Amino acid sequence: MKSNQPLKFTIHLSMFLRSFLVQALWNYRSMQSLGICFMLLPLRVKLDKSSEIFREFIAENIKFVNSHPYFAGYLVGMLSKLYLQEGDAVIQKAEKLKNLLVSPLGSIGDKLFWENIKPSMMLLAVPGAIFQLQGYPGWILMALAFAGYNLPHLIIRWIGIKQGYTLGYQIYNKLNFESFEKMYKLYLNILQSRN
Repeated sequence: MKSNQPLKFTIHLSMFLRSFLVQALWNYRSMQSLGICFMLLPLRVKLDKSSEIFREFIAENIKFVNSHPYFAGYLVGMLSKLYLQEGDAVIQKAEKLKNLLVSPLGSIGDKLFWENIKPSMMLLAVPGAIFQLQGYPGWILMALAFAGYNLPHLIIRWIGIKQGYTLGYQIYNKLNFESFEKMYKLYLNILQSRN
């Protein structure tokens, strides 16, 4: 099944919405694999409804995957492209491809969000809450912190699926920290200005 068609909007939207549940299905045995598999299901339904192939698809996609939850879209986008281009032949390659991609996704995501964006937005939210409790309009700082944290992860979730799908195997070339350096420096400036 060869296809260079763009990912249908409805499938992209379904994967995006399902990306919010990647960690809801987290477990010690396979980490985020159930969530990743859940994100891939809208695509799989479009490919082949043979129960044997579907069972093989599920079995392959529930194997161990541990990455950053906001960056799961890159992996899902890449796998989607490969499933549409190569069909069921990619099922055998899926584990190897996931293993190659999860470390960069986890590393970039952890450094960007847990080390940088989350603490910098907390430095806005906490004083905002204190000001609000004292009768000042602290809600402005809290709203900025809310938007400053949520906008980047929403954008990365959406764009990750799109870039993963568009680039396929070549997503490895895109996934380096330099691609996110402007965002990192922006939030780093917030952290450094508060010290």
